[in-house]
Amino acid sequence: MYIKTVWESFNKKYKIIKKHHTYRAQPELCSVKEKRARKQNGTTLTQEEINARLRSERTEKLLLENFEAGDCYLTCTYKETPEGPEAVKNDWKNFRDRLKRLFKRIGQKFKYIYILENLYGGGRPHGHILIPAIPREAVKKIKHLWPYGNVEIKAYGGEVLDAHRLAKYFTKEKVYKNSSTIQSSRNLIRSEEKKKLITRSETFDERMTAPQGYHIVDELSYSGYTEEGYPIVKIFLEKDEDNDRKRLFAANIFLEKTKFKYAVGPSGGGGKRSR
Repeated sequence: MYIKTVWESFNKKYKIIKKHHTYRAQPELCSVKEKRARKQNGTTLTQEEINARLRSERTEKLLLENFEAGDCYLTCTYKETPEGPEAVKNDWKNFRDRLKRLFKRIGQKFKYIYILENLYGGGRPHGHILIPAIPREAVKKIKHLWPYGNVEIKAYGGEVLDAHRLAKYFTKEKVYKNSSTIQSSRNLIRSEEKKKLITRSETFDERMTAPQGYHIVDELSYSGYTEEGYPIVKIFLEKDEDNDRKRLFAANIFLEKTKFKYAVGPSGGGGKRSR
């Protein structure tokens, strides 16, 4: 027996399949039990590391389902050090409300995901927020909606690894421990994974294969062991599409709307712009 979980994005573009044994769904083959016994002697993750991994996976799924190439990634900094965490939270509430009104005026749906960094130490507080792409005139107004310092705007890459890297950044220990919890709008799509107990065979095939119409994202797929020491396989699938063409098209649309050329990517630092 083993557990199989399947997560599929709302638009069917991405699938994540996990197969693993648990204490209640143990393998019966001696060869698998021996693998577990050997693995138990190795180093295991702490609960904090497990929680960080789960946070990263949840954030990654939100990014994949709700944001795409050409969306706006904002980094908002302070010119002067704010009075404290509560002041920063209040500033961001006001900023978020202003963004919502701006989107309403231009007739676009407002959604977001953000984190406030260095809220409890580690440096000067600042925030990162990802929002949908908007026309040039609206982008120019964003800087006026944050009166406390500077706003840097980049085009979000929108690919699988962009979502993975940004989720990792939002949840890595030195960022997360001094930051707010990750905040997201209620209107984001949140597809749930489906879990099933497989009883028709004693164990599972650890080989990775992609169904027709999909390919495996090698960087995010792996086989290894659970914390209980049982084998686990994670297969990250992406629908076959002309991704390079789509990425270039989306980036060109963003640049045409804004007339500013920002570096494409999810990093937290600022990029130079050109006319």
